[in-house]
Amino acid sequence: MEKLIKRHYQAIKDRGLITKETKFIDFSNKINEEKGELSTELLKLLKGKPNNYKQESIDLVMVVLNMLQYNGVDIKAELLKNIEVQEKRVKNKEI
Repeated sequence: MEKLIKRHYQAIKDRGLITKETKFIDFSNKINEEKGELSTELLKLLKGKPNNYKQESIDLVMVVLNMLQYNGVDIKAELLKNIEVQEKRVKNKEI
């Protein structure tokens, strides 16, 4: 998975969509754009119409992962932390 994330990031960078000048607001704007596109496709899905929700879901996820990659975040470490938080929540709920 890590290789795929890096490969996607590099492709976006090679397209010139991520540069040294890219800011958090740029990622925020792109996240909002992709969220809107996903919402549109999910509405089509709910109505039984042809849709592209899978692609739009991946687009949204990849923008977030690219933002983390750009900012030097250890995605694997953060994911593991999040899993631990979720597992603790399950255990606390059982009490």
